[in-house]
Amino acid sequence: FYISTLNAVNGPLRGTTAGALGHGHLNATIIAGATPYGPLDSLFYNYGIGVAPRANILSIPRNRLGYTGTDEQVYNDSVVTPGPNGAGALISNNSWGNGTNGNVYTSTVEGRFDGYVQDASLDIGIDPISLIFSAGNDGANGLTRPKVAKNLISVGNSESLRTDLGGTDANNIDDLSSDSSRGPTADGRIKPDVVAPGTAITGGRSGTDSLRGNIGTAHRWSSGTSHSAAHVTGMAALFANWWYVSQFVRPSPALIKAAIINSAIDMNGANSSASIPNGSEGWGRPNLKNMLNTGVGMKHHNDDLVGLSAPGQGFFINGSVADANKPVRVTLVWTDPPGLADPALVNNLDLKVTVDGVVYKGNVFSNGFSVPGGTADNRNNVENVFLPAGTPVGRGLQVEVTATALNGDGILNNGDATDQAFSVVIYNYSSQAAPAFYNVSGQVRSANGRGIGMARVRFTNSQGITREVFSNPLGYYSFTQLAGNQNYTVNVVSKRYTFAQRVEPVNGNISNLNITSTGTP
Repeated sequence: FYISTLNAVNGPLRGTTAGALGHGHLNATIIAGATPYGPLDSLFYNYGIGVAPRANILSIPRNRLGYTGTDEQVYNDSVVTPGPNGAGALISNNSWGNGTNGNVYTSTVEGRFDGYVQDASLDIGIDPISLIFSAGNDGANGLTRPKVAKNLISVGNSESLRTDLGGTDANNIDDLSSDSSRGPTADGRIKPDVVAPGTAITGGRSGTDSLRGNIGTAHRWSSGTSHSAAHVTGMAALFANWWYVSQFVRPSPALIKAAIINSAIDMNGANSSASIPNGSEGWGRPNLKNMLNTGVGMKHHNDDLVGLSAPGQGFFINGSVADANKPVRVTLVWTDPPGLADPALVNNLDLKVTVDGVVYKGNVFSNGFSVPGGTADNRNNVENVFLPAGTPVGRGLQVEVTATALNGDGILNNGDATDQAFSVVIYNYSSQAAPAFYNVSGQVRSANGRGIGMARVRFTNSQGITREVFSNPLGYYSFTQLAGNQNYTVNVVSKRYTFAQRVEPVNGNISNLNITSTGTP
């Protein structure tokens, strides 16, 4: 069946005796359902195939009747109990919530969950875990608790496309469900983080469960942010597997979160018409193709590699834009130490991205894209710079992460109580250094030194790329932003004068590259 003992095991029951109504089983199949099992729907899709088929499932029965464990034990059991693959959990799906609280952050609830992301185990080791939560189904009343915690991935509910089951509530994937819990947080942070399909979602039915929406004896459907979170958990599992196979280490929770947010698409349907970022859809709807099958260069920095230990210290990534037909997207995420109250941020890092000489600060947006200027963000532990397609190939791309304030322990057990690790994801990146660009100017002259107007001046490099301008009435010409550190073949065409072809090196700004005619026609 979709979920079996081949890819799923129970964690410690801790007194659990009853309460299996099928909600958890449905979400497990959304995440990891594997074996095709009829019938198919009207579009010939299987009702129960998950986002990450056969991903390993460890079931922790937190919400079943009779469970006596604490939240500390829930997440400790998650990371220390061997799953089907013999390893503890890296990602935890949490399709539950405990009422609303005005989107306020407290140390006793939200702070505890931020701490679990840093270290979920109760022993002396450090065992981080990525916690993915449903945002809640309370609409404008706000996110259910503890979903405004900084380090969680909180997921709202966008529509699916399944009108046969959901009618007008599942007829446009760019619509946001009206009951999806809204942010922002009380201290102005962006929550939910993302949204994912959660209306009329199908999956496997758990035996004779009594919940609504049964499709025969083997399947059922349901709606809510619970299933949105399950979709994103499946995406996280695919990314984590790709990262582990390619890098031989587990991705950090910050890297998983950065990869998901970096892939998101701005929605423009009902209840989601405002440009990102906003308190309805967060950063948008994640897209697997943008995350794993991008067709363009990517750069990932996992926060296990380096951290910042002093205010003012910086970290740099230098490269260039890989594809002019694709956007440039840079995401910074760090697992911030637990806060005490609003404002919840403890360690403040700032993102600055310079593209083709223009500087953009993290989270300074207008109409869904980054704009120059603005003020550095001092509330969120997620910062983005998103630019539309159109930046020419090879133009410079520099990413700078700066420690503006370090007030807490962002790297546990290293002897430094005020430091911070972080992760970065860059979409549309080339490691090839950007060429320098220079300005070149001079005068086109006759043999007796008189300026020649309306002469066409053409510079062509070894790749055949040509730039051309016309001289003004006094003979002066000017090129701006000419790719440098290379030789150019220079040709000049005039109605009255002839010019010899020449080769000129451009290794810096040149203000007196004068070109003299060799004769008259």
